[in-house]
Amino acid sequence: MTRQLPAALTDKTWLLLLVASLGAAVYVGSDPNQLTIMAFFAAAAVVLLLCIRTPWSRGDDRARPVGVLLIAAAQLIATSTTLMPESIRPALFCVAALIGAVGTIKIIVFRMGTRVEITEREIAIVSAGIGVAFFTLVIQPAGGPMFDLSTSILIATSLSVAIFSTVLMLWLATFDTDGITIPFTLVLLPQATLALLIADLDGVFETGLIRALVLFSTMMPLAAYLHPKTADQFSIAMFVSSEINARRSLISFSVILLGPVMIGINELPRFDLSLTTITVGSSVLSVMVATHLLLLVRRWAKVEHQGQHDQLTGLPNRPLFFTRLQSAIEGAKIREAKFVVMFLDLDRFKAVNDSLGHEKGDLLLRLVSDRLNSAAERVGNNLTVARLGGDEFAILVPAVKDDRHSHALGRMFLDQFLEPFDMGLRDIYVTPSIGIAEFPRDGSSVEQLIENADTAMFEAKERGRNTVVNYLPEQRTPGAHRLEIEAALHKALSNNELEVYYQPQIDITTGQIFAVEALLRWEHPTLGLISPEKFVPVAEESTLIDAIGQWTLEEACNTAAGWGKNNLPEINVAVNLSPRQFQKAVLLTDNVARALRNSGLKPDRLELELTESLALERPEEVNATLIRFREMGIRTAIDDFGVGHTGLDYLDRIEVDTLKIDRSFINRIGESGAPLVTAVISLARGLNLDVIAEGVETRAQVNFLKSHGCRYMQGFLFSRPLSAKQLEQVLRNQMVKNQEIRANHQRAA
Repeated sequence: MTRQLPAALTDKTWLLLLVASLGAAVYVGSDPNQLTIMAFFAAAAVVLLLCIRTPWSRGDDRARPVGVLLIAAAQLIATSTTLMPESIRPALFCVAALIGAVGTIKIIVFRMGTRVEITEREIAIVSAGIGVAFFTLVIQPAGGPMFDLSTSILIATSLSVAIFSTVLMLWLATFDTDGITIPFTLVLLPQATLALLIADLDGVFETGLIRALVLFSTMMPLAAYLHPKTADQFSIAMFVSSEINARRSLISFSVILLGPVMIGINELPRFDLSLTTITVGSSVLSVMVATHLLLLVRRWAKVEHQGQHDQLTGLPNRPLFFTRLQSAIEGAKIREAKFVVMFLDLDRFKAVNDSLGHEKGDLLLRLVSDRLNSAAERVGNNLTVARLGGDEFAILVPAVKDDRHSHALGRMFLDQFLEPFDMGLRDIYVTPSIGIAEFPRDGSSVEQLIENADTAMFEAKERGRNTVVNYLPEQRTPGAHRLEIEAALHKALSNNELEVYYQPQIDITTGQIFAVEALLRWEHPTLGLISPEKFVPVAEESTLIDAIGQWTLEEACNTAAGWGKNNLPEINVAVNLSPRQFQKAVLLTDNVARALRNSGLKPDRLELELTESLALERPEEVNATLIRFREMGIRTAIDDFGVGHTGLDYLDRIEVDTLKIDRSFINRIGESGAPLVTAVISLARGLNLDVIAEGVETRAQVNFLKSHGCRYMQGFLFSRPLSAKQLEQVLRNQMVKNQEIRANHQRAA
């Protein structure tokens, strides 16, 4: 059974070592006896070996970084120069400086982990440190004429390396001030002491103060290594790319060695260069070094930018966004703050790609990313907008106050889509669906936040798209929800759970219902009323749409045919057709003919609606089917006209009777949607087509539409979708009212 030291004692080991080494350094510094210096050196070597044994025995190179041990070894070698002949001191100092530089680079790599980029300012700091080394060597040639060429080069190299590594750690201190505390200071100071020691090589250890300082600096890295916070202070920070590593840093540093060589040559008697020549040469060399490093950095930055940013939009890609999200989580935990993740998905983007081509789709994605990025910059520089793939974007907002604040930010991003996107010869209107998840309430990990934001976005689509939804626990994940709906859909038809509702369409000049649109509803025994926006996409993907579409068509035809039999007005009925039904054109026309034949409904009372995206996707194939419908006497209409695109050339190639303006533009009458509404009305009039405005909800919209010549409308202002029985009563009331009006006119006559 092994006995462990008390935690309080082990936590203070580093401090006890510092106190003991300080006392010993002061004692040795006042007594230049070689034996006492050797004893100090031996004690430091024993401690170093004990420290080295720990990571190798545990196989752990992360909790206790090896870079600190390398700096400790460098200081120990520098201390050993006091025990060595004067002739080999320059070589020992060179070895110490190189080992210390490698240790510094390893600390930088370990501490930085990965990061975004190296800036020109940081390169200037490193270059300035190198310039100081050259300037020092020029003003005070290392070692004077007593040294030969090789010795001068060694001294110049060791001083350059020592200053370089010191400046490198100072650069880290300016970059990451939060992690710079006692352990880091105990590593930085010895490197600075080493540079001072080399610069004053002629007078090394001549005073007790310098001797004590040098000896004390030997134990500083060992104390830093034993500090209880070392693992935290030198743990990998969450930055962005791994372009700082030992190999590349040493390759860049090799250019610096040209300076010491040049200055070493100056030590030869026959190469007695003037001070002006050497100063100018050193300055030019400093510029060359800075330029070389800058070119390397820019190349590295370009490579890492390509690897971490979306090539199409230039936005951060999925791995980079997840890394920043992890960093935000760690920072929020420390600050006890909260932030939000927004998922944004473009509505009906596939229709843009299918109808306009992938080149235009890519252009649209670039335009969307520019708008989102500009909006994020207006909010603050700390927001991250990323493209996760396809038409999915993510936004990281690092600080929010509450749900109202996050929802307001979501609405702000939603408003960026009010204006059309300029696609060259045409404008395109696109709407997004946005889901929001908040840390830590909606998740404490990257996976949870991403999943819940995605779930909220899916909920936004189910609510009709073009909206913002904050995540709630009762929202089901998209995958689980879809599987649940698909499983229930298989039973819906056989269990009579589906029902057709009818929304009246009004002739505003007479105030009468002239037609209705058939809308499918699903009353599930446990899930309740499920809207088509939720289950129709699932039905289309699972091929259930064929059976459901045929059932809806037959039900609508039977209901409409029954109105005449019940002495009700024989108004028209409009039925939506899915793109999947159009893929089987022959079967579709046969099914429509059979539904008319079985119900007894006159063909001219049936109107079949198709989406604009379908008409744009395959105009020739679609038109062949539409011509067949027209030959059968059936009317046709384009539903959701204007959504996603305003390409009008296809209208000359297809046979339709009606254009239905999408509700998203009716809602924006008085804003950016008004010009498009008036344009569609004028277009329909020029092509001799009827036009119906969907989603009319206010009297102001009615007045606007009426003033611009739109005669037919539907929306909640007039009536919500009604069941067949409810509609029958409304038609009966309308018929009674019309009879009363005619009777009053007859009496008045």
